[in-house]
Amino acid sequence: MTYWDRFGRKREAFDNIIGKEPRLKKTPFAFGGAMVIHRNLMRIVPFDPEITRGEDTDYVMNSRIFGFNFYLDNTLSIKHLPPPKSHPVWKRFREDIYRFLYGKSKFDNQVEKINLHYINPEDFDPYPGQFMKPDLGDKIFKTNIILALDYLANNEIEACKETVQNIYLARYDAIPHTDTYQKYLDFQNNWRKVLEHTKDMGNTLKDIIKSGLIIKHDKYLEEKNKFLRESGIDKNVHFEKVVLFREFTRKEIRQLFFISEIIHMEKDEYVFKCGEQNKCIYIILQGNLKVKKIHSITGDEIIVSELHQGDHFNETSIFFDEPHSVSIQATTPIELLVIKNDRLKEILFQNNELSTKILWMISRKLSERLIQTT
Repeated sequence: MTYWDRFGRKREAFDNIIGKEPRLKKTPFAFGGAMVIHRNLMRIVPFDPEITRGEDTDYVMNSRIFGFNFYLDNTLSIKHLPPPKSHPVWKRFREDIYRFLYGKSKFDNQVEKINLHYINPEDFDPYPGQFMKPDLGDKIFKTNIILALDYLANNEIEACKETVQNIYLARYDAIPHTDTYQKYLDFQNNWRKVLEHTKDMGNTLKDIIKSGLIIKHDKYLEEKNKFLRESGIDKNVHFEKVVLFREFTRKEIRQLFFISEIIHMEKDEYVFKCGEQNKCIYIILQGNLKVKKIHSITGDEIIVSELHQGDHFNETSIFFDEPHSVSIQATTPIELLVIKNDRLKEILFQNNELSTKILWMISRKLSERLIQTT
């Protein structure tokens, strides 16, 4: 760390920017696991596909080129739990060499362009700016020499050889042989064209995809739920449309959002039948269902009520663990948002305010249904 004080520079940056007031301040770095990016920024500034490490901080630099500043909010935090490091020091250092030489080449290849901002390494001090300056090659050489001698002193001959190899690679391979600045601008130009072309085609693309789904088998449902969990777009919209959640804050909705999943059922399929037990709350996103009950004297099947888009049911399963006295059957193809009670209860125990809202909403709905049934 004598010449390659990456952690020291990071610590200095963190102390100056995270540890001091004001709450919001312009930042030269970012944390990939805790970045808030507006979709308009994402339409203009793409991530650089050539980056293999440090893509979060590289994105901050790219944004600055197009006139956007990143701000750090020192009240937000995330706990990073990386896996144990499995690679030796010389290899991790080699990755840093490629990463910083690539980033430095963007500074070196800059030219004055209309509507683009000229950036300097000093704009990103102390980190990563200290590793984007003309002395980067000298830092790499001296650090590898010291590391190689340390390996040699410990009789780690192969590691010593690989460390010396780092010096060669830094000189002849790690420095990009293309104009990385212009190459990124070309990619950014294509990125904007593609997004503009697809901006108004969202619904059309969804319809095309749906029309090709002949058999909705388990694998499809599994992949669909995985996509919805990862994208989060559709569920978030549906939550906000459901009357039950109109009085909830966005933060509260997100808590429920992460413990739910979406399932698809065909016409005439049963969500559950009379006599079965089911420990989930259901919200209808698309389609209609009917609630059926067996007449206690005649044995005839009676349609007690109908459920439509936006309705929710089976809330009593939070309080009671008893077999159902009714059956719920789809009258059209349906999509349901499903929240399992055990996951919901975990949140309720942790958040008194949220649990009060949910229990009040459910009680009010049950009261309305009791009046209607009577």
